[in-house]
Amino acid sequence: MGRASKNRKASKKKKRNQVDSLILPSITKLSSCMQRDKQWDSIASLHENKYLTSTWSYNKICMGKHILKPPEMEKGVLATCLTVTHCGNFVVIGYSNGQVHKFNMQSGIYRGHYGKENRKAHKGALRGVETDLCNQRVITVGADDKLKFWHFKDATSPYHVLRLDESVNMTKCHRDSGLLALANEDFSITLVDIDTMNVVRKFEGHIGKINDIDFDCQSRWLVTSSMDCTICTWDIPSGQLVDIFSVEQPCTSLSMSPTGDFLASTHVGELGVFLWANKLLYDKVFLRPIDRKSIDIPRLNLPTTAAEKPD
Repeated sequence: MGRASKNRKASKKKKRNQVDSLILPSITKLSSCMQRDKQWDSIASLHENKYLTSTWSYNKICMGKHILKPPEMEKGVLATCLTVTHCGNFVVIGYSNGQVHKFNMQSGIYRGHYGKENRKAHKGALRGVETDLCNQRVITVGADDKLKFWHFKDATSPYHVLRLDESVNMTKCHRDSGLLALANEDFSITLVDIDTMNVVRKFEGHIGKINDIDFDCQSRWLVTSSMDCTICTWDIPSGQLVDIFSVEQPCTSLSMSPTGDFLASTHVGELGVFLWANKLLYDKVFLRPIDRKSIDIPRLNLPTTAAEKPD
């Protein structure tokens, strides 16, 4: 899809051996929605040590037209989290100074902020920002250990605030089921129902920083990866650990396929994306609760490519 630049036309004129000062640093986070992919940009990305956000078009396989910058931003402020709404019309971005800003994906126009005191939604840096399926609510989590629920249009003050017991590192929302997963700094995962605004589950078992979280298509399983080199699968209805395995290199990010057939993962020191097949599709497997402390965790090699053998 190319390289991100502050000025695409100027960067194209640069020769290969010339240093391009307009090139943006590496991308740290992505958010996308394919609802309006053929009409306008569908992907928004954050860049390392930058407060600006770039947009991309999956349909055109290139960088988009807009560089999103909030007005009157202080020096040294960084963009920490973002989410593209389910309709694909807006992107909501959280910053290290506690501000949350909203932009239009089609035009790139600034559409306002959340919070009225010094334009800040939280007293600390934003750790996560999510929206619901119908664009009625915005959920933000800050370093001040507060989970706030905002009306999407009325952004002056939150209509509900939930005090958290642990500091949050990252968030993941499954919009269809209304479940919000919070990766805590004590290596546990908290599950919040955004409809009732209550904590419904808490999973404990990792012994390292949680790198990524994802739900399966039916929101029955929660898959997590950690710096302890393990990938865990949690059964949400029972609140139990049902599968665990370890790998050579810690998994930095993961994603379940829309049908639940495969799990895609990336790992420290590896440039490729690795695919894991769901064993439930090929064999009878009975998922039983697992006690991590009482079993030997199986260690699996990363998937490799191999030529098919003729019959």
